[in-house]
Amino acid sequence: MIYTIDKLEKDIQNNTCDYIPKQSGIYRVLNLSDIPITFLPQSTNTKFPAYDVAKLQAKYDKTKSSGVLYIGKGVDLNKRIKQYVKYGLNLVKNHKGGRSIFQIAEYKKLCIEVVLCDNCECVEKNMLVGFRNKFGELPVANMRI
Repeated sequence: MIYTIDKLEKDIQNNTCDYIPKQSGIYRVLNLSDIPITFLPQSTNTKFPAYDVAKLQAKYDKTKSSGVLYIGKGVDLNKRIKQYVKYGLNLVKNHKGGRSIFQIAEYKKLCIEVVLCDNCECVEKNMLVGFRNKFGELPVANMRI
């Protein structure tokens, strides 16, 4: 299942976002349209300090061929993804993971892919370790494993 961030934002604001599964799994922010990634000096969520643009760009340059910008997990993906998107809308302050996505100029064109799985913590960790082993770096919006 793949959703654009733009659609998710609109549906969350209209309270019509019940289509996201309430099961556990992994979600990844992807650049499926190959949009140019430009980082802004401030996130859409102003409650937290932004990351340094030069550091984000250097990190992204190492991993951009993957198209993967963030890997996250949720026991209830519906709740977790809503929380994530609401963070970008500056509506909540309790989802700091992956926050650099909201420093991307055209983040609304990015997609969130949902994959249902059991033991999502282990799956997420394995995906992040595998990504780092392949690219020498985590996805741009993942700061730690």
